[in-house]
Amino acid sequence: MASALPSQFLINEFFINQYLTTVEENFTAIFPNVPSDSEVYLETVDSIRRAIPILGKSNAAYHDIEHTFYVFSCGLEIIKGKHIVDGNISLENWCHFVIGLLLHDVGYIRNILSGDKENEQIIDTDGNTIDLSEEATDAALTNYHVFRGQAFASQFLHEYKFLNIEKINKLIAGTTFPIPENFSPDEFAHLVQAADLIGQMGDLYYTSKISALYDEFKENNTTEKLKLTSPADLLSTYPSFFWHVVYPNVNDIFKYLEAHESGRLWMTSLVNQVFAQENVSILGSKSKRLFQELVRAKQFAVNHDERLGLITEILMKYFNCQIGHVYSTNKSGDMMESSGIWKLTSEEFDNFKEVSNSIKFSKGMGMPGHAWETEEVQWISDLGQRNPKEFPRATMCKELGIKFAFGIPISSSGRCRDVLEIFSQQSISPTKSDQMFIKMIANAIND
Repeated sequence: MASALPSQFLINEFFINQYLTTVEENFTAIFPNVPSDSEVYLETVDSIRRAIPILGKSNAAYHDIEHTFYVFSCGLEIIKGKHIVDGNISLENWCHFVIGLLLHDVGYIRNILSGDKENEQIIDTDGNTIDLSEEATDAALTNYHVFRGQAFASQFLHEYKFLNIEKINKLIAGTTFPIPENFSPDEFAHLVQAADLIGQMGDLYYTSKISALYDEFKENNTTEKLKLTSPADLLSTYPSFFWHVVYPNVNDIFKYLEAHESGRLWMTSLVNQVFAQENVSILGSKSKRLFQELVRAKQFAVNHDERLGLITEILMKYFNCQIGHVYSTNKSGDMMESSGIWKLTSEEFDNFKEVSNSIKFSKGMGMPGHAWETEEVQWISDLGQRNPKEFPRATMCKELGIKFAFGIPISSSGRCRDVLEIFSQQSISPTKSDQMFIKMIANAIND
């Protein structure tokens, strides 16, 4: 009887398949006319096969092969979006970017350098070492992982003809943390940096991994520096961490994730993991359920109109609004007119419905026209005070006590074809967090 395969072997084979499948799909999407036997691509694939068993050796509680896979996957969605938005991604730059993602945290792993000896691990170019205790995990190498990752890349990749070690080491340096003051990584190193941050905070299971990250922080004394006493403390700091550290450094990358469906899933997940921790005016404990309901509406509605109707109803209930409606482009595509999709909480709004049904909006006219023209979420906090010439329903809103509204452009095949509008009698002045949250909702419901 044949003996069972070692569990680590099976884990490695699983991740090799996951990584290579993800890479092959990304390669085909960006380079449909490039043969898969290109030498630099073959070297990239070979390096992935060789690196996975090494990445699988990490015993760090959080920074392990699974974390690397999330960063790797997020990075590939980012570069796919960059290809869609900017174009001109060369195969050489793409291959080096892939390896930079793959090796960005390999420096956490002990005994990967030729000079490492059991518990003595090299930590700098002078050959100085740190002696790890028997109970220490690889998280003890946190402060040295960028140097060690670069040193590993230099040793691991030296036999490859087309992979440039210096270029890859610059990509690994993009993940330096804490982010140095006036840190200005080059274009692709910045993409690796963004993948590292978004891939962590946008991980669908991120909040359930906080305890593991806390254990790492405790081991490398970060908990003392941040005055954290529990995983709950760490979780509570993440909204602030996102706004003050992550967002300023990577918000320019969001447009790449927003450019395609799988990228938008990362943005939606980011909302779930980060924004659900914030106590803002329109974001409460129901946020996760909101996104679940929106996803179900997208998946199970039998047609476009039913989907929009369900989404309108979900958003009205969540934001406690009184009117929900959808405008759609007409057959000639030059005006927006009522789609007939209405959700009202009271008959007192029937006249508002009748008037809206009679109005057609051109681009730039009223809230629907502005959302259509800019393809950006529109919100208005003082509807009753607006000029009726620019906002034809302003006077009626004042009579009905409607104070706040927002309009979400709904895209199909890359074009805005509908605008979903929500009206409320509550007086709301959206904060920066609120506005970002509504934008994330827009990303979640768009095709």
